[in-house]
Amino acid sequence: LNQLGVKYIVIPEDHDKSIFQYDRKYNQGVKDQFSLAVSNLSYAQKLFQGNGLELYKLNQNTGLFKVSTGNPSQVAQYQSISPTEYLVTIPDNTSSLIFNQSYNSNWSVIDNRQIIYSTPHQIFGNTFAINPSSSRQVKVKFQGQSVADVGWLYSNLVLFTLVSYIIFFKLQTKNK
Repeated sequence: LNQLGVKYIVIPEDHDKSIFQYDRKYNQGVKDQFSLAVSNLSYAQKLFQGNGLELYKLNQNTGLFKVSTGNPSQVAQYQSISPTEYLVTIPDNTSSLIFNQSYNSNWSVIDNRQIIYSTPHQIFGNTFAINPSSSRQVKVKFQGQSVADVGWLYSNLVLFTLVSYIIFFKLQTKNK
């Protein structure tokens, strides 16, 4: 869970009896064991239970960002600006930054005005080759968001123009 950056765990009701199996047969004990294991996590907070569903929130820094300094990777501190933008604190002598979200080449790191694009990290996630230097903050940003922002701006501009035109046209016809 820590390596995958999991924030929530949902334990569903198994109506089809296809999830919680042992020896290819449904086993309620498997579900109960899983539920107990999750509830025993010190950083798991149960948000909801009912209708055969359990929802847990993991209240720890789950490793959304990790840094590699030659030793095994360690969790990096970060601040979420939006779902598509983060500020990450990079410690001294960091050689790479690992972002534990599904790989997408549009993720990039902006470090001292230099853009570093994502490469796949193992089978899951994004990695960025960081120039090892002193500790600092870098911005991790999804570059595709700027296209969506421009689209949102044009859509609202067109909507405003149409509404203004309709109001103006209605006022013109009333005055005649």
